[in-house]
Amino acid sequence: MVYNKWQDFIKTTINYLSHGYTFYCITVYPEHKQDRWEKIDEKLKSKYPIYTKDIKYKRKKKNLVNFAFTRWHTYSLILHACGEWDISQDDKFVHIDTNPIYIKTGETLILKIGKNRAGRSYTVFLEKTTYREIKYQLIEAVEHRHLNKVALIWQRLNNIPGYSGIIEQRKIMRNNLAETAKKHNVKIPKLKINNKKVY
Repeated sequence: MVYNKWQDFIKTTINYLSHGYTFYCITVYPEHKQDRWEKIDEKLKSKYPIYTKDIKYKRKKKNLVNFAFTRWHTYSLILHACGEWDISQDDKFVHIDTNPIYIKTGETLILKIGKNRAGRSYTVFLEKTTYREIKYQLIEAVEHRHLNKVALIWQRLNNIPGYSGIIEQRKIMRNNLAETAKKHNVKIPKLKINNKKVY
């Protein structure tokens, strides 16, 4: 499935991961070859067949590998579940538990898809550099008493879908801000957290 929105792409990716498609191979298409993206899609799906639900079930019973495909913009993912290979394996597939997926969704926003810190499920986090940059901007705004800027940055952060990993990062960030505000004797606006979980 090809998506126009990164939110749908990530949601579908996590859904595949949660259903056992935990090995993946990511391909980033060249921007200047956009007219060929659909052909590349078809080539990948021809190489790694995406079977119907019934055929997938039969293959799973025979312990044969099944594949899934999804793409947003230049990011293309082939995922596969556990099973014996009955086709040639030319590309390198890695496991999500040891190799998180990184997706740049904007100029400064990079998201990490990986294993939840608690349990066996998968979720989304702010990538380390992105997290630190947002945290720095918030703390700097508090220190300089730019409270409107604090509210604006927080609103943008809250607009990111409520994956459990990001919700936890928001909570930590909010606690850090409260400590900074107390240290500098600044009364910051109430920072609500969008707790409506996606995954």
